[in-house]
Amino acid sequence: MTVETLERHEVLVGATAFVGHARPPRRYPSGRVCHHPGCDTRLSIYNASELCYRHERPALPRLRGRAVA
Repeated sequence: MTVETLERHEVLVGATAFVGHARPPRRYPSGRVCHHPGCDTRLSIYNASELCYRHERPALPRLRGRAVA
């Protein structure tokens, strides 16, 4: 970053634009449907799971290096 002082004692901060990631996101086949019985929700091509958000088991965060029971 560059810092430049103006006449009125204001400071300008310059930066470079974020250009993205080096590799594209992983994709899965289109047209997949949730495997939960009776659910006909179509899954996103970016969803790695075989279940939709409603039927996916919730992921619990790890606290201080230990799994929450």
